[in-house]
Amino acid sequence: MKQFFFLPVVLLILLSFRCGAQELKPLNQEWLAKDYRSMELVSLLASPAPLTTQKILDILDVSDKDDAEEDLGFGATRFNAGRGHGYTSLSVEAFVFRGAIGWYKLELHSSPESWTRIRERMIELWHQNNGPGFVEGERGITHIERDDSVLGNYQTAVAAELGAMKPAAVSAELQKSFDSLTQPMEIDYVGSGEGETAIAALVNAERFDLVENVLRGFNPNGRIYAARELLKLHKAGHRILSADTLAVIAKISNLDIQITTARGCLVNRLDAKDILDDSDP
Repeated sequence: MKQFFFLPVVLLILLSFRCGAQELKPLNQEWLAKDYRSMELVSLLASPAPLTTQKILDILDVSDKDDAEEDLGFGATRFNAGRGHGYTSLSVEAFVFRGAIGWYKLELHSSPESWTRIRERMIELWHQNNGPGFVEGERGITHIERDDSVLGNYQTAVAAELGAMKPAAVSAELQKSFDSLTQPMEIDYVGSGEGETAIAALVNAERFDLVENVLRGFNPNGRIYAARELLKLHKAGHRILSADTLAVIAKISNLDIQITTARGCLVNRLDAKDILDDSDP
């Protein structure tokens, strides 16, 4: 009886695999041709050294510069532009300070299902077009490089206006949260789950010294998170802020940049002052 039951089960499993295989649709050859042609752009985007944001837009054939750039203040911008082809998209994300690129990401992106089927040929073309070294994930390949001298110059410019971060040890448990709130290419809008979780971790640990360092950090969204939490605590009488800290918050509030906020499906671009007004003591 056991053998009689086992054989039909095995047959059903084998049939299910065959049915699954039969459902795999042929790849669209027109789409593939677009993907293959797009790899010719890789040689032009392989290194940020000769590039400007305008050159990147021209190479990718992206016309709207306003949508691609975000002003971070203090002479820095965050740049993100990409173009879809067939099954893939080719994109560049960069941190730029006074015209110099300090952080650069070149990414070939697809769906996990499509990437499994096209990866071998796409990687071959990447290499043929002198593509840089990369890390492969389930959705494609990514190349990242950074120029610490450019990032250092930006940090110096921020510190000149907001004051330098004060020495403070960061525990291993809080390192990821602190970094995500202070690094310019991390949290990219206010209202993200990552940002809310990161600032909550610092506040719940009562590491207000770290929160005040985030206030002087290098991510405009992280600074908003820190300012908002400190103002709430000040207003509730749980923590009295120094005149220096209040002065830094005032500078952040009056920066001539807009902050991207998201609540559910609603995305807005607001002045820092408008976001912080509800927390103002």
